[in-house]
Amino acid sequence: MSEGSVVVGVDGSPAALAAVDWAVDEAARRDLPLRIVHALVWASYTSRSRPLTDPVTRDAEARARARRPSVAVASELPLCGPVQALLAEGTTADLLVLGTRALGRFSGAVLGSVSLPVVAGLPCPVVVVRDLPVAPEPGGPVVFAVGAHGDAAPVVAFARAAAAARGCPLRAVHAWRVPRREAATAHTGQFDEARNARHEQARRRLDDVLAAVPAEIEMHRTLGEGPPAEILLAASEGADLLVVGARRRLRADYRLGPVDHAVLHHAPCPVAVVPHT
Repeated sequence: MSEGSVVVGVDGSPAALAAVDWAVDEAARRDLPLRIVHALVWASYTSRSRPLTDPVTRDAEARARARRPSVAVASELPLCGPVQALLAEGTTADLLVLGTRALGRFSGAVLGSVSLPVVAGLPCPVVVVRDLPVAPEPGGPVVFAVGAHGDAAPVVAFARAAAAARGCPLRAVHAWRVPRREAATAHTGQFDEARNARHEQARRRLDDVLAAVPAEIEMHRTLGEGPPAEILLAASEGADLLVVGARRRLRADYRLGPVDHAVLHHAPCPVAVVPHT
């Protein structure tokens, strides 16, 4: 493991190759080396020696070097499971990149057995690149989610850096809605009062978070009423990257919030998940 790198996990699949492309582009933007990790879990049962290379990493290295000759590329073949290998790499990496198969907008499928625990473990920011039939056009904004609670600073900082590296604008998205118990009074004037109060609360939250963003940065705001996942997915159409936050847990488990789950499965662009306290 080496500090200061972009790490991408590969397994030879089309989704992994899409992740390699994204990862080497990001390494070039950050002026960082790229580390390609292919866990040889089965080899650990049959051999005590670590092979120097294998076809999966050879192909990934060749692809990365051809795409970005200026980026230093190295590979690692840990003799362990992929989740263990990637979580270990993430303790010192700047960024982990994973590929996953594209799912339909309304598919009930879930993230793979590697992607989910790595994202949920959050050793560092993790980007999930879906193998989309049509890749997003470059030049779109970096969209980031502003949650109703929690420390938004890590998400904002990551999104700002990503937008600056790409030379594109930022779009902040904050969703709000009237809780079901208050919506039950929709036939009375109390509903209007509740709705106005929730809207004002959401506006103040967005103002507070964006107060730390310098005025010279091109910033767009979306304050949407409705389910957060739907609003984020709509706002990320045409985006270059969608950035969301996830709470860093004291113990490892595979739980993610419903909004993170939804955007990781269905966003039309790569999704960065940034840990926060």
